[in-house]
Amino acid sequence: MQRQRGQPDVFFTGLSAVPTSQPDHDEPFSSFTRSGSLLRQIASEVVTAKVYYTNLVKCLPLRHDRIRYPLRAELELCFRYYRAELAELAPSKVVLFGKQVSDFIADKLNLQFPRPRGDFDFPVAKLGAVEYLSAHHPSYVLVYKRRKLDLYKRRIRAFLMG
Repeated sequence: MQRQRGQPDVFFTGLSAVPTSQPDHDEPFSSFTRSGSLLRQIASEVVTAKVYYTNLVKCLPLRHDRIRYPLRAELELCFRYYRAELAELAPSKVVLFGKQVSDFIADKLNLQFPRPRGDFDFPVAKLGAVEYLSAHHPSYVLVYKRRKLDLYKRRIRAFLMG
């Protein structure tokens, strides 16, 4: 498939929608969230990459008005929409944020990620012409690995530019 002008060449894939403090700003990795702001900063530093932000689960999973992790059945149900996005937009690179996202997509697409050699050694798998990077979720880095934030940004930028 030939790339169309303006078509994104990179997918940033998260798990599910999250509420934001701003109405009508509930797009995946919204710039009104700390994670979204960080990812948009990384993307802005790689001028050659046009990034598309998406989630596996398109709705906000709630239990008793509190956000929760999506159920496996919800992941399965929404996967067809994610696969359609991949087919339609045909990115050359996909970044999977978080273990749950990476494991699910690896299972569904039969990706073989090599075992990471260290905490910030993000493995890459290839399927056809598409490269997939399994990375920490930005919220994990912002909360638990703040001292390695620059390394995190460098590793993602290197993948996008490589």
